[in-house]
Amino acid sequence: MFDQGSEPNYGPGEGDYNPSPGGLNYEMPADMGKYIKVGILLVIIIIALVGGVMWWTSQKAIMLNLTDSSGNEINGTLTLKDNTGKPISVLPKGTSSSFNVTLWPGEYTATVRADNYKQTTRLFTVGGSETTSVQIVLLRDLTATIELLTAPDRIYDSQNVVGQIQVTNSGPPIKISDIALAKNDALSVTINNPDNAVEIGTSSSKVFDFNLSVKGKYTTSKDTNFYFVINGSSIKSKSKMITVLPSVLATKLTVSGLTASTSLGAGEQTTITITLRNTDKLPMEHISLRVITNDSASTEALTWMKFNQATESDKTTFVIDKLDPNESKQVKLLVDTPITARKDDEFNGQLKITSYSLKSDITQDLLMKVTREKTSSVEFGGTNNFTLICSSTTKSCQPKVIATEIQLVNKGNVEVKNIEVSIDPLNSTSPALCAGPVGTGWVMLNTKSIPSLAATGSSEASQPILMNIIPTYDTRPVDAAIGTLGCSLKWRYINPLTQETQTGDKMITFNVTTSK
Repeated sequence: MFDQGSEPNYGPGEGDYNPSPGGLNYEMPADMGKYIKVGILLVIIIIALVGGVMWWTSQKAIMLNLTDSSGNEINGTLTLKDNTGKPISVLPKGTSSSFNVTLWPGEYTATVRADNYKQTTRLFTVGGSETTSVQIVLLRDLTATIELLTAPDRIYDSQNVVGQIQVTNSGPPIKISDIALAKNDALSVTINNPDNAVEIGTSSSKVFDFNLSVKGKYTTSKDTNFYFVINGSSIKSKSKMITVLPSVLATKLTVSGLTASTSLGAGEQTTITITLRNTDKLPMEHISLRVITNDSASTEALTWMKFNQATESDKTTFVIDKLDPNESKQVKLLVDTPITARKDDEFNGQLKITSYSLKSDITQDLLMKVTREKTSSVEFGGTNNFTLICSSTTKSCQPKVIATEIQLVNKGNVEVKNIEVSIDPLNSTSPALCAGPVGTGWVMLNTKSIPSLAATGSSEASQPILMNIIPTYDTRPVDAAIGTLGCSLKWRYINPLTQETQTGDKMITFNVTTSK
C-alpha cells in the first residue's frame, strides 16, 4: 500500500518501477539475454535435426562393383536384400561387373556368384551422402595347401635367410606369381623359381626355396609373425613367429694378426694367427672368414691356404658360431707352400669377414710372396783318379777296393730319393774292362742305389759309392800294360721339384803301371 500522491517504490524481488513522463517504463531483468541465446541455439538444433532426417530419409544412387583382390573387374551375378530379407531389384539383370540400384538409407546384404570364385556375401550400410559405391571383393575358388617346410626362428636386419615352402594343388591351375608373403611391415621375401615354371597344375605339388630379408634397420629386437598366401584366395600357410634382431657396425668387430705382406718359403708351412674380438654389447653370430683372390694369377696359390679347423671340402672358409660381448677368439690360417714354388711367386687376395650380426662386411688385404725357394742337385764328390799296379813278372795286378773315396752329394736344399747308380760302358774308354762279365771286367760296382740323400747341410747329404777293382793282367788291352783306363760312373733320380728324370756322370780313371 502507498499513499496517493507519493512515489511508488518496490524493494528487491518485487521488480523496479520508475515513473517517467508519458507513462510507466519497466526495466528488463539482467539475465534475460541468456534466455535469448539458449532459444537461438535450440532453433539451430531443431533445424539441423530436421535437415538430418530429410538427408537420412532420402534415397541414394548406389554402384555395386565386383572385383578380385587386385582390383580387376569380375563378371558375376548379384542378389540384393534389405534388412528384412526382401529382395531388391538391381540393374542390369544377369551377369555384370557393376550394378546400379537406388536405395533408402539402411542395411543391405549383397550375395555374389561368379565362375571360379567363391560365393561372397557382403553386408553394407547406406547412410550419408558419401555412400555412392560399394566394392565387393571375390576370392578365387581354389583347392590347395601351402606348407611351411623350413623357416628360421630369428633373422638379423642385415641378413638374408633361406626357407622352403611346399604348395600342393588339387584344384584348377595356380599361377606361381600368385604365391606371396602375406603383408608384413618387417619382412620381405623372394620366392625362387629356377625352372621358370608358370603355374602349378591340377593334382601336382612343388617345393620352393625362398629368401627372407628384413625391411629397414632395427635398434631393438622385435617379434613378428609371417605366413604365405595365394593371392586372390583364402588359402594361406600356418603362421610362423620370427625374431628380428638389430645388426651392429662392422667396426665393433676388431681384427688383428694380419700384416701388409707375409714372406713364404717353398716347402714350408707358415701359420698366420688371426684374432677377432667383439667390442659391442650384443653377441655376434655366424662370423664367417673366407680367403678370396684378387686376380686369376693367384688361383693356384689359393690352394696353399687352409684354416686349421676347416673342412677339406671348403678349406678356405671357417665359421665362428658365436662371439659374446668382449669375447675374443683366435683362428689360424695355415699356408702350405709347395716345394715346387719359385721365388717371387705370390698370392694377392683378401680375407673377407661376414656375419649376420654386422651391418656390412669386413675385408683385409692378404699379400704373400715366396722369398725362399728349393733347389735339387746331386753331384759327384771325392776323387776320381786312381792307380793300379800290375806285375810284369807274375802277370798279376793288385786289386783295389774303393770305399769312401767316391761319393754322391746332394747340393740342393730338398731331399732326393732313390738314386740309381751304374757304370755306363758305352761312355767308358775301355768298355770291356769297365763292365765286362765276371772274369773279364775289372770293375765291380757294389752300390747300385742310394735310398735317400738329405738336403745340403745334413750329415746324410752324401753317401759313398762302393766299388771293387779286380784287374786281370791277361785281359789288359794289347800294348796297354802301361796306360789309363776310364770308366763312366752314372747316376739317375727323379727331381722332387720338377718330377723330371735327372742324370749325372763322372769319368773314373785308373792309371795302370807295371812293376817287376
